[in-house]
Amino acid sequence: MNILVIGGTRFLGPHFVRAALAREHQVTVFNRGSRRLPEMPALRQVHGHRRRDLDSLNGGWYDVVVDTCAFHPNEIAASASVLEKRCARYCLISSVSVYSGESGDLDESAAVADPPVPVPDAMTLEHYGALKALCESRARDAFAAKLLVVRPGLIAGPDDTTHRFAYWVRRIARGGDVVAPSPPDAPVEFVDVRDLAAWLLLALEQRLSGTYNADGPARRTTMSELMDECIAVLGSDARLHWIDPQRLLDFGVEPWVELPLWIPQAAGGFLTFDSSKARRDGLACRPIGATIAAVRAWDREHGRPDDAVATLTAEKEAAVLRSCEL
Repeated sequence: MNILVIGGTRFLGPHFVRAALAREHQVTVFNRGSRRLPEMPALRQVHGHRRRDLDSLNGGWYDVVVDTCAFHPNEIAASASVLEKRCARYCLISSVSVYSGESGDLDESAAVADPPVPVPDAMTLEHYGALKALCESRARDAFAAKLLVVRPGLIAGPDDTTHRFAYWVRRIARGGDVVAPSPPDAPVEFVDVRDLAAWLLLALEQRLSGTYNADGPARRTTMSELMDECIAVLGSDARLHWIDPQRLLDFGVEPWVELPLWIPQAAGGFLTFDSSKARRDGLACRPIGATIAAVRAWDREHGRPDDAVATLTAEKEAAVLRSCEL
């Protein structure tokens, strides 16, 4: 296949590009050029702004376009204006954040968030899910039956500069007294970036279309099982202290941001999505321990995250533990 990747230089993008090149597909990566992939055979890199500078793509024909970085419907509209008649298929990487419901096991037919009023000019975290849902809607209008929409949950694995999943790996590796959000049996879901990239390529090779949740692990997993697996894989002496969610909230601990994979019980359904459709069509998830080990190896090589990563600091964690008189 001749594949165009919009974005393609961060996290999922490089994993997908390497998988596609390994299977001898031709790949063009189009982005602003702030980051660049290493030069590889059959890889073409083109720079431009997706909202206003798509001229360099006007002369090409693509079997499939993989859009990894559409966060606003205007970005889809701009891409469609050039690519609607220049590709056989279009794949939009969306998010499970599009869903409006909080009940468990949401499948692809569940309701999505209503559009924000007014629609902001740019993506905001407040409207992230609703704007992703609008991106899906615009893409369906433009590409119809040619469209594949993939909705991952939290993506884990090496090269994740958000350090969300890596927070738990790094924290458990450090050992000692660890703040863990109750209840221990709360469900957690995440998908290894390597598994997502492999399935995405498989889905394109099989010419799948429609909408797919793409989340893992392979079986239902709880927070305590994830923590225990981290302790076992890392050989850690970590001691878990399960703290009541309301106490964490009262202390100002921000769910999902400071403690990744934690959302208070009122929104518990957000971590139980139904990805059985993707599993039937080939999504395979490796054991949790393999993801933990890969993240730890990558984290050791790349060092601590920069100050923009807002996970729970050691100082704040220690204050929480002191407040609980442990």
